[in-house]
Amino acid sequence: MFVKPTTHIKLAILTLCAFCHFTIAAQSTQYKVNWHISNRLSDSISTQVMTCDNAIYNKGNIPVIEHVIALQQHNVNITVNHAEYEQIPDEELMLIGQTEIPTTLQTETSIINQQGSYKAFIHIFPFVENDGKIQRLKSYSLETKPSTEKLPSTNTTTNSYKNQSVLANGSFVKIRVSSSGIYRLTYEELQNMGVNPAQVRIFGYGGAELDRNFSNYRIDDLPEVPVYMYMGSDNQFGPGDYILFHAQGPISWNYEYISSLGQRGFTHNLNTYSQYGYYFVTSDAGSRERLNVGTEATFTPADTIIVTTFIDYQLHEQELINLQDVTGQNGGGDEFYGEQFSNGNTLQNISFQVNNPTTNNARVCISAVANSTSGSSTLKLSMNGGSEQTMTFNAIAPSIYIMGTELGKNFYFPLQGGNNTLKINASMPSGSQMYLNWVELHAERTLTMTGNSMYFRTTTSYNTNLRNRFIIRNASADLQVWNITRLDSIYRMPTQLVGNELHFASGNHTIEQFVAVVPNAGSNAYNTPEIIGSVNQQNLHQLKDIEYVIITPEIFRSEANRLAAAHEELNGLTTAVVTDEEVYNEFSSGTPDASAYRWLMKMLYDRHTTGESTLAPRYLLLMGDGTFDNRKLLSQSGSNLLLTYQSDRGNLDATLAYPTDDYFGFLDDNSYFSETQMYVNIGIGRFPVSTIDQARNMVDKTIAYMNNTQKGNWKTQLCFLADDGDGTQHMSSIDTIAQLVKKLYPEYVSNKIILDSYLQEVTAAGESYPIAKNKFDNFLRNGMLYFCYMGHGSPSGITNEGMLTIKEIQTLANAKQAIWALGTCSFSHWDSPVVSAGEEAVLNANGGAIGVFSAARTVYADQNERLMLQFSQNLFAKENGDYLHIGDVVMRTKNAPNRESNRMSYCYLGDPAVKIVYPQPYTIETDSINGKTAEEGDTLRALSTNVLKGKIVDEDGQIVTDFQGKAYLTVYDKEQTFTTLNNHSDIPEAEYPFTYKDRIGILFKGEVTVTDGKFESYFMVPKDIQYNYGSGRITYYANDTLQGNEGIGYYENYIVGGSNPDAVYETDGPEMEIYLNSTQFVSGGQVDERPMFIAFLSDPNGINTSGSGIGHDLLLTVDNNTDQSWNLNDVFVTTGGDFRQGSINYKMAEMTEGKHTLSFRAWDLLNNSTTKTLDFEVVKNLAPEVFDIISYPNPIRSTETLHIEIVHDRPESILEVEINIFDVSGRRVYSTQQSCTTSISLQPQEAFCGSGVYLYQMRIKTQNSEYTTKTRKIIVIGQ
Repeated sequence: MFVKPTTHIKLAILTLCAFCHFTIAAQSTQYKVNWHISNRLSDSISTQVMTCDNAIYNKGNIPVIEHVIALQQHNVNITVNHAEYEQIPDEELMLIGQTEIPTTLQTETSIINQQGSYKAFIHIFPFVENDGKIQRLKSYSLETKPSTEKLPSTNTTTNSYKNQSVLANGSFVKIRVSSSGIYRLTYEELQNMGVNPAQVRIFGYGGAELDRNFSNYRIDDLPEVPVYMYMGSDNQFGPGDYILFHAQGPISWNYEYISSLGQRGFTHNLNTYSQYGYYFVTSDAGSRERLNVGTEATFTPADTIIVTTFIDYQLHEQELINLQDVTGQNGGGDEFYGEQFSNGNTLQNISFQVNNPTTNNARVCISAVANSTSGSSTLKLSMNGGSEQTMTFNAIAPSIYIMGTELGKNFYFPLQGGNNTLKINASMPSGSQMYLNWVELHAERTLTMTGNSMYFRTTTSYNTNLRNRFIIRNASADLQVWNITRLDSIYRMPTQLVGNELHFASGNHTIEQFVAVVPNAGSNAYNTPEIIGSVNQQNLHQLKDIEYVIITPEIFRSEANRLAAAHEELNGLTTAVVTDEEVYNEFSSGTPDASAYRWLMKMLYDRHTTGESTLAPRYLLLMGDGTFDNRKLLSQSGSNLLLTYQSDRGNLDATLAYPTDDYFGFLDDNSYFSETQMYVNIGIGRFPVSTIDQARNMVDKTIAYMNNTQKGNWKTQLCFLADDGDGTQHMSSIDTIAQLVKKLYPEYVSNKIILDSYLQEVTAAGESYPIAKNKFDNFLRNGMLYFCYMGHGSPSGITNEGMLTIKEIQTLANAKQAIWALGTCSFSHWDSPVVSAGEEAVLNANGGAIGVFSAARTVYADQNERLMLQFSQNLFAKENGDYLHIGDVVMRTKNAPNRESNRMSYCYLGDPAVKIVYPQPYTIETDSINGKTAEEGDTLRALSTNVLKGKIVDEDGQIVTDFQGKAYLTVYDKEQTFTTLNNHSDIPEAEYPFTYKDRIGILFKGEVTVTDGKFESYFMVPKDIQYNYGSGRITYYANDTLQGNEGIGYYENYIVGGSNPDAVYETDGPEMEIYLNSTQFVSGGQVDERPMFIAFLSDPNGINTSGSGIGHDLLLTVDNNTDQSWNLNDVFVTTGGDFRQGSINYKMAEMTEGKHTLSFRAWDLLNNSTTKTLDFEVVKNLAPEVFDIISYPNPIRSTETLHIEIVHDRPESILEVEINIFDVSGRRVYSTQQSCTTSISLQPQEAFCGSGVYLYQMRIKTQNSEYTTKTRKIIVIGQ
């Protein structure tokens, strides 16, 4: 076991795993370590690290060499031999920092079951200290020898599950305890709970956090807790009597190896999910479990140890501060720290009550944090005024990611009987802080009975053949000893009273836990559990053959059921909706614990693995927001939250303190738990919803997407956006990703927006890319199937130039939503009380994204590229001829060979069982172009008129003769080469200039009618083209308007170039009509701050949208200001497939209050232009003008749904609508508030009080505007 680094330094990651398949023969492979310096980039911060082949960085910036060996049927013995070392150059020594270096080579081998195959992970810590100098590994050999030990079968499991939960029948009352101890419930309390006292039974195992390692012992469902019934002198359980039972609180103790001691000892584990332990009380579950007396062990004196002392442990730990939260990182990690030391508060006193201590010194183990960057910090400890002992914390390097350095140390002090005071005095540089984490006290005590209950244990016979005979002094005749080692098997020890000593024997070689109890001390001698309330019957243990699971708080259950029903209908999935409380009740004794979610999925997974179930679990949706503060220790944590798994890899490192829902998908059996090495077995997503309205909106949005109501050419469009800065890192990454997608899936249009290829504008407001921003906004508004981004980001948006801000995301009203994948930092910091941009994108009821795959924490650029590359490739891949569900895409991406730790910070916000609305099932092919077959092709020349014919075909290449609908085609010019501008002057000379290829010239874009699977289109090529000859490209999309089927295709076998010698020229520009917000607008009128520009264009020679000619664009300008000028080429849409006419609808940027003038210029294909102007006044908070309110059906039956359409002048704006319904007497019978863009729906059963005539008043506003009020009449008739 190598020594883990103790200094927390900025993480850098590079994973190059060596996969080797060994046969049964022994092998030895020699490796030479090629060391070099590498830079790791994260959010514009570059860190130098020492690296080599096969290096990984799990903590800090110190590399560990990793080898991964695929195993066959047998295990192998793996050793590292022939290690040679070299001196480290002085300039590289600083990269190691203050990491503790061992004196011998440290290795670690683990075997992981990864989706049915076993792999051995070998980690080599490549540094040693020799004669006071640090050396690094130069070469070594990896030797593998076959073992006779067979690996476990992958179609078996050691776990067994009941088919029926205890909670399936009867009435239960949930109770909870705040700490471990003996608890009592009186006869009267049981009666008040509705429980028959004479038949009382208790089930559960309390509040210890569930083990993350599947190979360790676990309790299935709810074991019974034996109770002691105190019945007084009449031997009848009645008034005045009580029951006693042992209850486990949220703190557990384990006996394990402690490296700092070099031996085993007790360590505590504080439940990071709950402050309580829970149990269930009933009298309906049959005969009760008594506290039975176990079998007495027999020994011979030779193998018996007389036990008269024991090790007592106590804990001081206050959970006050999350350092990721107080340092501006929005919170993270599962660790909360306690008392703060600062220059004005340097002293803390902690008291420990220790009865009957022996003369041996007690061990005090302390954990604390210091965050000084300017010098060392110290803690001085003393007990009861005795001599001081010191622990020193070295300074840390300044970093926005590192919260401090944590140090744990053992000290030894003499104790006195009774109260003992530990004094802790801190010293630190000015401006820095220290925080106490916890203090453990381990004291040897004589086994002398104290109080009404006393917990004890012994380690003397651990792992030996010896037995124990315990002697408890100061014992009374009614003293009992309970064995509580296993919470599912508590029993009373047979004892013998000898004078005032109680003797009993134990024959176990493991660590056993006991409690000595005085049961007749009276009901006031013991604590009373807190009564929570009754529990409904449930039986999750009966679940089998479930493919899609939704875990939800109870408040969202109805919405979860609605979503599950949609998946059953549309995707044919078997589903189960369960509440978080139900999962806790059966899988963690009612105690909130994130591992309970995992055990539910593990049960379903194991049942399929063993053949008990036919279907395997495939998808898990967590319908509820999460927080790093699972126990809600802080006031702003929120409500209606599902638990989060927080990595404990680095609570003081913002790059490692991430949440990951991957944890719930680690379902394979393994001998130990390692979150970075395990594979995800299911697709997982989360709805970050906190209110019922948010849940309803997300379900509505998801079902609408699944119903595929938004058909259109937007489904062919993919957008790849690259940030500037950091040299060519981001632009190179996005170009690589886009080129791969283009190569593998050419039917889609891979549009690139690489910011550094645009002119950057710098004003007092900051840097911006207005042309690129306009292009990207058009994709958001018009729709794209997929959006991929590489660059800088934060919870408030992406790019320093504000290409997409959280404010913009909140107001998006794009009905055609994309999957977003963003290789950037913290865009989806979903476990913070502050809602992040990624969350807002999916929470937006009227637009945003249908799903977001992004990081919750700081991540690293090189790994982001590989992750985004994998995600993009998987997104369009097919399996058995069918596209993947998005959960499968995420799962495959997470399980890719380059499984770097960056991936753990990435989460999917959205429904994992959704399929992207790919245009399917048909393909569109070109029949002919200008009378020549598709195979022959033709040349398209400037100002030539062309005829294109095409067809819709099925997978066998046959024309789909019943396809009736529309086809949309886009004809492109040749591909062009673009050179970036180095706007930040940070591209290294060796990488400049950076060039990339893209196809941006559009020759024609239009819609045609498809009849019996065939179509044809006429168009003219504009004068502005690239006149050199080269290959063009046509993309197709088609929609069967009768049957709803779709198709996609492309064609590249034609040439673009030259000019038409027979072209006819004229000089008239296009005819146009322009408006703002509606066609009823009159020049000089009033508009809101973001009006919609509307234009209708026509010209006998067509409208020029090619973008190839300088200044020949569709250009909208406000106040003759070039900073307020927008190219609308991409927004123009032809009407009815006629290249001679079309329209524009464009949501303008926010305007300043006051009067303005806009001008719009358009060109025809002969480069003749027309310009028109409009005067308008921007009025802040202007109420929307509502032209009409249309409700249907009207009259309406009570069983129908009422639809209300709002005709208004705020297209693409989100309306906030307040509806009040009145009966004929003027009494208000219903009121609701909804958000929409044009329409809302109401259910008559909710909104009206039976048949009759009603008036409904609608108060309508946009964000921050005044209200407009309209009233209409509705008639409700019977069913």
